Amino acid sequence: MERFKACEKEMKTKAFSKDGLLMSEKLDPKEIERRELIEWVVQKIEDLNLQIEKVEAEAEKLRGTAKKGKKDSVKMTRATALEHTVERERWHVGRLELINRLLENCVVMTDKNAGFIDNVAQLQEDIQYYVDHNQEPDFMEDDEMYASLNLEEEEEMYVVGDIDHHDAHEADESRPTEPPTPDRDDHGHKTGSKDHDETLSPAKDKQPPNKRILE
Repeated sequence: MERFKACEKEMKTKAFSKDGLLMSEKLDPKEIERRELIEWVVQKIEDLNLQIEKVEAEAEKLRGTAKKGKKDSVKMTRATALEHTVERERWHVGRLELINRLLENCVVMTDKNAGFIDNVAQLQEDIQYYVDHNQEPDFMEDDEMYASLNLEEEEEMYVVGDIDHHDAHEADESRPTEPPTPDRDDHGHKTGSKDHDETLSPAKDKQPPNKRILE
């Protein structure tokens, strides 16, 4: 009977459960939490990317069917709001991708890395709330959601968050669609202004940052 109970207990232990991982690999509980958080964050990224695809499709459809007139101004307003939603969602995707990268780098369980894992775990409820409710009309976004993670240095290293998500749509609208016409002298030749030369100068390719291991 005891042997049967032991066998039954073993069968009930799932291969990827906490108990199963502890028994099969003898992993530290914090390492198990890290792996589970990585899976969870990746899933949230996928959820937001699916939302982005749907919202972009709706905005494109509205702009494609809108015609000049009072009635169609409603469609254009709605399309603009949807495009703003996409910018906000992309902003959050960028932060989640950065969090995922940092979690993957926490391979050595130092106190600092363990603290980072704890802070990410505490954000799960807020992140889930954003994923579930961000498209509601009365949704109020928390811009300081990720403040406890102190991501400023990593954001700069991995070029994340260079444009604030609240101003992204305004930046797109203010960006010229065509390059400015260069000044010409009386003979029709282009003037060699410093600003124009800098505009034509190719930008140097940015090298990807080295992978940073948290210690």
